[in-house]
Amino acid sequence: MKTKKTMVILIATVFAFVLLFSCILLFSVKKVETKFTVATDIETQELEDRLDLYCGENLLFFDCVEIVNLLKEYPYFELVSVEKQYPNVINVCIKERLETYYLVTEDKVYVTDKDGILLKVINTSDFSGNVSREVITLSFEGVNFSEQMLGTKIVCDKQELFDVVLVMAKSVDLTDCIKSINVINAPEQQDVYFSTYTGVNILVTQALVRGEDKTVAGFNAYNNKTDDYLKTYNNIIVVLKDDGTILPIWTDK
Repeated sequence: MKTKKTMVILIATVFAFVLLFSCILLFSVKKVETKFTVATDIETQELEDRLDLYCGENLLFFDCVEIVNLLKEYPYFELVSVEKQYPNVINVCIKERLETYYLVTEDKVYVTDKDGILLKVINTSDFSGNVSREVITLSFEGVNFSEQMLGTKIVCDKQELFDVVLVMAKSVDLTDCIKSINVINAPEQQDVYFSTYTGVNILVTQALVRGEDKTVAGFNAYNNKTDDYLKTYNNIIVVLKDDGTILPIWTDK
């Protein structure tokens, strides 16, 4: 009786080991399927190689947070999604973050994407000021920027104003039209100056009050004007009237 019981335990143990070994083989990651969406000739091979190192991991116990943390080392890439495809594949979608702003401060130039995610840091002394038309030079007066971390959003002591300026810029798709944006923060003043490549400066006053609507109105006035003289020798001031109307005003320089 005792021998029979021992035999049953032995068989059960062997069966459990066989089952465990089969699960390990069945769910061992054979491939990391990575889909990149890029707009430039950015190099992806290094990241692909590091993702391939997850081959051999057991998909049942694999924590996708490992890939989330890996992508933090590559600020020019944004992790769109990562998911397990049973029995043995990890699907990863990644898109390129494009340089959109050169945020110029006293000692640093912070290169960010359209959402203010920090991609690169340049010493001000090494910055020539020459940027492509796809990039906007951004500066703030009266705003302090603390230490920044690559791959995270820019932070400052006037975060609401910073965030509003990015929303304003995105609302009119400014790249290739705007050369620079200068923001002045002072008591009861949050003014945003958009400098165009044609020479027109568009001033949006009190940006924290319907700043996005004012920006759209200002650029509609700019885009709808066909007079090249005005687009070269005049500026636009956008104000909010007491009755709630947004009024873009053409002015002499």
